[in-house]
Amino acid sequence: MHILKIVLISLGHMVTDISQGAIPLFLPYLKDAFDLSYFAVGLILLFSSISSSIIQPLFGFVSDRYQCLWMLPAGCFLAMTGVALIGFVPNYYLLLVVVTFSGLGVAAYHPEASKAVFYLSGSKKATAMSVFSLGGNFGFALGPIIAAFFLGVYGLQGSGGFLPLGLLMGGVLFVLLPKISLQVAENKEMHTNGKKNAAGARFIITLPIVLLMLIVTIRSWVHMGLMMNIPLYYIDYLQMDTAFGSSLLTIFLMLGAVGTLLGGPLADRLGLKAILYFSFISAVPLMYFLFNSSGIFTFIWTGLIGASIICTFSVTTVYAQKLMPENIGLASGLVLGFAIGTGGIGTTLLGLIADNFGLMMAINILIILPLIGVALIKLLPPPDEASEEA
Repeated sequence: MHILKIVLISLGHMVTDISQGAIPLFLPYLKDAFDLSYFAVGLILLFSSISSSIIQPLFGFVSDRYQCLWMLPAGCFLAMTGVALIGFVPNYYLLLVVVTFSGLGVAAYHPEASKAVFYLSGSKKATAMSVFSLGGNFGFALGPIIAAFFLGVYGLQGSGGFLPLGLLMGGVLFVLLPKISLQVAENKEMHTNGKKNAAGARFIITLPIVLLMLIVTIRSWVHMGLMMNIPLYYIDYLQMDTAFGSSLLTIFLMLGAVGTLLGGPLADRLGLKAILYFSFISAVPLMYFLFNSSGIFTFIWTGLIGASIICTFSVTTVYAQKLMPENIGLASGLVLGFAIGTGGIGTTLLGLIADNFGLMMAINILIILPLIGVALIKLLPPPDEASEEA
């Protein structure tokens, strides 16, 4: 396993995902600056989500057919440049354009980067992917913190502070790209047994990959549903202070990053499917305890559910890559982009349920959702067997 190159790509992942984590912090400033309605504010996130997540499989499809490692520095630079321009656009329409550009940078980076990590990982694929995923999780957590600093000091034009981050990380990736490209090419040839045209030779969506995408979608609904409902439950429903809800979210994300780092090595030892079972089965009682606890136990259950849910990010990526060995980039785009991106649909539905039937009804549905995931995991064949049948 080429750990230094994997860590470098993970750092690029972190910087790229900082852009996604930062955008929500700009929304109140943009609403005032352009006198936007809530619908117009929602469109900003919609454009960001479509460009960064939903179209990722398209970049993965291209990645499997052409040598596209240049997407690493280009994607990182574009993602941060788009965010940097947010504070300088003169109108709402150009704002949607720069947000879309930022999302395209994110979408370009992920499939190519995860494919490179796959070929650099040797036999420890889940471990390597956990290091890669850790970068993204930290990026999401750091995005709001960095944005809050720049906005607090410089106002909306503080967005320009993101540009040096993109230039620096993009420049490092560009300088070291020849070494990464050479090592990826050598390992790719060994992986394909010298069949240079093997990657992208055929494109078949099988039942196992559809099942896996449904599993990732449910996980995304639970993940994003918790991020939405934890503050709603403790701040709005129980009338706790804002700092309490913010602390819970921080613990949820940070312990999720720890879970990501542990999930990969455990999957390499115990199997990918075993970790999926553990994550989804444990999520049900942990969420129940979370929403029926108080005091220090609330923080404990929050941390444990964060680690449990988020630990499978690297597991599902490797699972998809093994299910589609001739389309590594496309497989990565499907689970890192499309399936995760659909989590926004789940939070929208939960919001509608909360509006019409109460917050506790939405939370109870959230608690039982992983049981559907368990049933789907049971139908999912082991990745090696499925790839052989395909």
